[in-house]
Amino acid sequence: MLRVILSGTISSVFIGMAGASFGALVWDTATIPFVASACTGFVLGAVGFYRDAVRKSLRSLDRYPRLLRLHLDANFPHRGFETWPLDDLRSSVFRKNWVLRSMLVASWLTATGALDVRYAPADRIPTAKSARSRGSYLRVSFKNTRETAQAINGWKLQRAVKYLENVQELKEAVPMRRYAGSTGRSAQGKAFGVSKARHPVKSAEFLLGLLKNAEANADTKGLDTSNLIVKHIQVNQAPKQRRRTYRAHGRINPYMSNPCHIELILTEAEEAVTKAEDLDVAKGAKLNARQRGAQRRRAITSS
Repeated sequence: MLRVILSGTISSVFIGMAGASFGALVWDTATIPFVASACTGFVLGAVGFYRDAVRKSLRSLDRYPRLLRLHLDANFPHRGFETWPLDDLRSSVFRKNWVLRSMLVASWLTATGALDVRYAPADRIPTAKSARSRGSYLRVSFKNTRETAQAINGWKLQRAVKYLENVQELKEAVPMRRYAGSTGRSAQGKAFGVSKARHPVKSAEFLLGLLKNAEANADTKGLDTSNLIVKHIQVNQAPKQRRRTYRAHGRINPYMSNPCHIELILTEAEEAVTKAEDLDVAKGAKLNARQRGAQRRRAITSS
């Protein structure tokens, strides 16, 4: 609603000024032309914004039917959009009814934050062959979450999920490599070749939820969920929250938090190509002097 008012106001200002100038030149009065032109401009601006929003929302409906159904049900729960099959959520159905069209525009405006998200490796990883998930302004430690995310980077999805569940149960630890200040020692860090390790349960919980979300997105796209790997995972700092808590005897202590943004991308693992057993198997392989000498020695010893 605010966008419609803003668009109409901008149009009314420009058209109203033009009408006032024209009225002052022709009729020697600017009040009535300004009011009439401003009202006309407001209506034209609001209608233009509505038509543009309808066009964009119908285009988005064909691309993200599941997401828009979620927002439709959240904004208009009495309609029961959650029971609609995805095949019925087509632009042709909403284009015929202006009530459904208006509901779609309202839901599209609330979903634009999720539709217009740009991921860091957007150019390197094709969208059609990957599943993505992200969270913004998450109330979880940035440093612990970064270390936990880097621990599962490049892993198989099943192994990453099992690892995060083990971290929550204190069966496995997260190696602290970059943000390791004041971190205690842990014997479970030996599995990663480090001595400093922690069990950030809350970070594991947030990452586990994003992995499950990305897995569901991959299943919706028809990807093989049993062959997914964590291709990209990134943790960025969010604006810090600086608060104060008031204690007894007039004391004031800091009450701060360091939230973060998380994004991850799952892709299907590439088919592994076995390496040739020896260099001389490939025809025309060029060998250097050391390799030729080793080849002669193997031939002598084998004979």
